[in-house]
Amino acid sequence: MPRILEMHGFEVEVAGTVPEALSAIQQQKFDVLLADLNVGQPGDGFTIVSAMRRTQPLAVTLILTGYPAFDTALEAIRKQVDGYVVKPAGIEQLLQTITTMLSSPRTHQPVAAQRAPQLLAQHTREISGRWAEAVRRLGTANQPAGSAEMAIDVPRFAQWLGERLAAGVAPASPAELRQAHQLGARRREQGQGVLRLIEECHLLRQEVLQMVEENLLAIEISYVVADLAAINKLIDAMLAAAVEGYLAAPESSRN
Repeated sequence: MPRILEMHGFEVEVAGTVPEALSAIQQQKFDVLLADLNVGQPGDGFTIVSAMRRTQPLAVTLILTGYPAFDTALEAIRKQVDGYVVKPAGIEQLLQTITTMLSSPRTHQPVAAQRAPQLLAQHTREISGRWAEAVRRLGTANQPAGSAEMAIDVPRFAQWLGERLAAGVAPASPAELRQAHQLGARRREQGQGVLRLIEECHLLRQEVLQMVEENLLAIEISYVVADLAAINKLIDAMLAAAVEGYLAAPESSRN
């Protein structure tokens, strides 16, 4: 592809990894970015697009993907990406797309990036709804999938999580940990095993990471690893308190 593009008058800079691409974006000016969706890891192209959009907002950005049905993730960045090309891409189609984009550039508003906790705090209700639905689908031997009772505590805990995230992932207070403690006791009263708590915790992490992926362009990338580690620590504290509550519940409360 680089050789073909050069034959049609383009000066081409090739990057084989995300670090190489980020370095090139910082050091050179580009008119067009053509990024594979999956460079080293799935979704790596989002990181490169984010860097280009922030540092060179006038550059045309195109995603190259073999997954045209990957709409969930693509929709999250559609306003900041000029288009995407499905592999295997015909060279004529690719050239036409690039030429059209260059002749009619879009005006992009710079993305106001936030730290991950603050952004997630704004989406607590959505995370809560998705998590509750995932808990309902989980089901158990005693409580079939589709039951609303197993998800009844989810909105309350999601609100607590949102408050902690909005505060910058501050450590949980004793009162807040008591809520998680009570959740563990409630699960025992419902006749569930301790593995149920672990499964629900895993689903929560999954929904948090999904929300991060969907809003990647609005997140401060340089802090995302540290922020997600702090969020995981907060969720772990909740899980530990819930397990303590489960183990401390009277044996007679089990169904």
